[in-house]
Amino acid sequence: MNSPKLLFVFGTRPECIKLAPLIVEAKKRLLQIETCFTGQHLEMAQPILDYFKIIPDYSLNIMKKDQTLNDISKALYEKLQPILLNSQPDYVLVQGDTTTAATAATIAFNEKIKVAHIEAGLRTHNLHSPWPEEFNRRVIALAADLHFTPTEKATLQLTKEGIPTDKIHTVGNTGIDALRLVNEKSVSISKTHDKFKILVTLHRRENFGNEMISLMQGLKVLCEQNPKIEITWPLHQNPNVRKSFDHVFTQRLVNLKIIEPLNYFDFIQAMKQTDLIVTDSGGIQEEAPFLGKPVLVCRKDTERTESVDCGSARMIGTDAAELIRTVQELSLKNSVYEKMAQKRTPYGDGYSAKKIIDIFCK
Repeated sequence: MNSPKLLFVFGTRPECIKLAPLIVEAKKRLLQIETCFTGQHLEMAQPILDYFKIIPDYSLNIMKKDQTLNDISKALYEKLQPILLNSQPDYVLVQGDTTTAATAATIAFNEKIKVAHIEAGLRTHNLHSPWPEEFNRRVIALAADLHFTPTEKATLQLTKEGIPTDKIHTVGNTGIDALRLVNEKSVSISKTHDKFKILVTLHRRENFGNEMISLMQGLKVLCEQNPKIEITWPLHQNPNVRKSFDHVFTQRLVNLKIIEPLNYFDFIQAMKQTDLIVTDSGGIQEEAPFLGKPVLVCRKDTERTESVDCGSARMIGTDAAELIRTVQELSLKNSVYEKMAQKRTPYGDGYSAKKIIDIFCK
């Protein structure tokens, strides 16, 4: 039996990271594939494509200044539909919960082309948190013919929604594949500093405004009251984030290092060098346990509860006082810290791409 033709559609940096190991594995097996890069994250995604030697067959360059989510969807309907009709794939592969992924899945469904969803089954059960990702992943689930879940919990969620079990495959998270591949080539880090180092990333839309300001006020207090705490913060370029930062941090603090956003490879090194990560990111909740780094999740909901269940992450919400209390506990109580700082693999062993391609090769 001939293997199916696969069309990978991706647009953001996380999609590139998590689909790259799949594309590499598919090429290794000599499968018939094509790749379509929508350009939703143009500059941030290109280094990932370069690293994994991926040259897209189609590049849509959809992004424009001040573009809304509806603008992205509109551009995809106009530019992606002709590509699907020209390519005639057996499957369109989408990853995660981006606007690119949801729109591509919908277009493929409308053209009666099968959809394979990578990283399926994640849920918070709150359509507004994370927004619009929770909505997007539910839409993709309705359109998908194959659902590749990262964990058993995600698989159980899809079965509860009525998706047939023979359409669901628990394979782990391909993001761990990418992390494994890059980590194998990166420099080993040994702790020689006497500071308690914290790496911060904050960017979620639902935290814009008062929630973001509250978190930043907590970080400010930690810097002012704890000289042994050292914060490194790749400040997100979104104007909403920078506006809140300028509102809270009116003067320079010696133990707060603000840097420009890091590329994927430098960020992995930054994670390896830190003691604690404070973030509202989804992907970091997957990566940090693999590196043995404790994570404080600055969100009210998470679709990645496995990190919390295994002890690598704590949900702290957006309250400044809770952030201060938890950081102080971890920085002062070594036994509490060490209990969190263990390497764990709740999202797979880093060989998910092989398992997925095996299924397409059957």
